[in-house]
Amino acid sequence: MIMLFVSVQTVPCVAQSDSAAAEHERESRRPVTEAAEHEREYHRLVTEAEERDSMLTALNRRQVEELAARYETKRREREIALLEREQRQRELQLAQREADIALMRQRREERKRETELLAQEQSIRQLELQRTQDALTARQLKLLEQHEERVRNQDTLRLQEIALERASLQRGVIGTGIVIVLLLLAVGYQMFRRRRTVMQLREQHAARHANILETQLQTDAAAAESRRITAEREFAMQLIRAQEEERSRIAGALHDGISQDLIIMKFRAAMAQKDDAAAGEHITEIAESAAESIEEVRRISRDLRPSQLERVGLTATIDSMLRSVRESTALEIDAQISAMDGLFSPDQEIGFYRIVQEAMNNILRHAHAHRVEVQLQSDDGVLRLMIHDDGRGFDPATTENGNGGLGLKSMRTRAQMLGGELRIESGSRSGTTLWCEIPLQPETAESAS
Repeated sequence: MIMLFVSVQTVPCVAQSDSAAAEHERESRRPVTEAAEHEREYHRLVTEAEERDSMLTALNRRQVEELAARYETKRREREIALLEREQRQRELQLAQREADIALMRQRREERKRETELLAQEQSIRQLELQRTQDALTARQLKLLEQHEERVRNQDTLRLQEIALERASLQRGVIGTGIVIVLLLLAVGYQMFRRRRTVMQLREQHAARHANILETQLQTDAAAAESRRITAEREFAMQLIRAQEEERSRIAGALHDGISQDLIIMKFRAAMAQKDDAAAGEHITEIAESAAESIEEVRRISRDLRPSQLERVGLTATIDSMLRSVRESTALEIDAQISAMDGLFSPDQEIGFYRIVQEAMNNILRHAHAHRVEVQLQSDDGVLRLMIHDDGRGFDPATTENGNGGLGLKSMRTRAQMLGGELRIESGSRSGTTLWCEIPLQPETAESAS
């Protein structure tokens, strides 16, 4: 606020009236003029203040904008730094994962090399054992030859003695004849003893060789039995782990799926009781959740035991599974399935169904095939299954050496439990072929024919 002060100067009166009047008029005009000047000065000061305020406002605005720009720049720099730090963390995690994968591969290669070294050591031990046996046999044969040579030398010496005795006994015919007869008897006896000794040595050598072979066979049988027990134990452990994983999966499905749906239905029911206006909508959502839960329970039950086996039989169940695979994937399936209902017991039907199901699962997961041929028929009392795909194949030797997956082992075990045999032929360019032959009981074979 600008305050104006008006000063009034007083002039002493003049005696003359004219001059007093003029002076009075001038004095009366002076306050008006000064007031006008003060007003103009006030307006000028106000204008200068407004201009100064506008300049300060513009300056403040520019400073605020600069501060805002600096803040925005700092914020972006912090975000960029944060993103870079997150990127570095992701790269470190990825590098750690790659290092873990490389370490796992290196350990797998080391185990494979250790297995190969053990196999080579076993082969070397077998060769050394065979070489030792051959050396022992050669030494025994050499000893036998030396013994025969000594016997021949003794016979030669005896013959020489006989000749000398014959020369000394030529004087008497009777004495000579008696001596010759005695010598012949002695020679015959010695020859008999020599032959009996040779036969005994040969029998001892044969018995020793038979004992060595029997010991080797017993050792091989014990090693094979140990390997079989180890393989069965590993398979049992893998089967137990698979069962536990399946139970965990079912428990997770029940907890994450059906349990959540039931909780949602519970809350929906509570909301429907509280809100009559939206009760219809809540009941509709409860019905939809209940339908989804029922379908989930059916799917879990179907995975545990196909209900179609009891309703429509084994033939229709396998045909339905192949048709479902054909409709849900781009795989071309050529199936020729003969009727096989009533050939197995219910438990055996599940086992045979699991063989076909596991074979199709392996094709879908690993084969990368375009076409699959399935043949199932009974002939001469034998049920024959053939599944061929044109996929990339694999090396069956790895499965024969015990490195195969649990799926292949379970299929072989199921086939053996059914009294049959399962074989797999595969190549890098010819795909994979699964053969399974299961002998049928006479009554079931007659019904199948």
